Amino acid sequence: MSTAKTSAKKTWRTGCGYVVASLIFFAGVTGFVALRPVREAKRGEQDLNDRFGEFSAFSPAPDGSVSADRIEAFIAVRERLQEPCARFQEHSDRFEELGRMEEQGELSSADILDGFKAAFGFGPGFLNLVRTRNSALSEVGMGLGEYSYIYVLAYGDQLSSLLEEMSRDRLIKPRTRRGLAQILFNQLSTPAARSSNGVSAELRTAVQEEIVALDSGTHAFPWQDGLPPSVEASFAPFEDRLDGLFCEATVRFELRQKNKTPGGFGD
Repeated sequence: MSTAKTSAKKTWRTGCGYVVASLIFFAGVTGFVALRPVREAKRGEQDLNDRFGEFSAFSPAPDGSVSADRIEAFIAVRERLQEPCARFQEHSDRFEELGRMEEQGELSSADILDGFKAAFGFGPGFLNLVRTRNSALSEVGMGLGEYSYIYVLAYGDQLSSLLEEMSRDRLIKPRTRRGLAQILFNQLSTPAARSSNGVSAELRTAVQEEIVALDSGTHAFPWQDGLPPSVEASFAPFEDRLDGLFCEATVRFELRQKNKTPGGFGD
């Protein structure tokens, strides 16, 4: 997918000054003190797992392609996430501006107070994102594994661009990367894929190499260097619509899964 609509947010991606970093830390602590919303978000994800299987249980088509109706379902979820994205974008833009002002020595007490007000919105904003995502997935009949698989295929160009400024593990958590590797393994493990006509020898080799790249950490997400023709063809008719629904402000949180402990979400 095209990266023309993504913007450069260097301060937010690569680091912040002391004051801004403190505000972000405060936002994280504040956002997760109230455990009830966290538990509600985790229950929503558990409901998805009960209906559609765990993240790593998803199995793509033998050739890795995605049918038009499933891409339409993904688009419906992305449309639901536009409001949470807009909120995150406001916070991201404000913290970028605070970082710039701090670097230039222009940060006043009023600005810091304004930053604390913005920080209060990060935790609830993240939980709103997760709850909205889970609710939308439930409505369209899609599990988190299928959603994440389509996400990394639809937004590979944008993710590759972000990798130039963010570390691999900040962009895609190791747990998510391991789950995506398992999904590719599932792709080759179905009876259809194992048949002589299911997957070409060339594609089978490419998928196996991609699994190794994910397991070793060489790749942050599947097909980082470009989609196979069969996969690319399935997304081509939807490229403009998908690009318009990409949200850079929330990209680090899109594929987060619940922790098994009461603490919240993460790796």
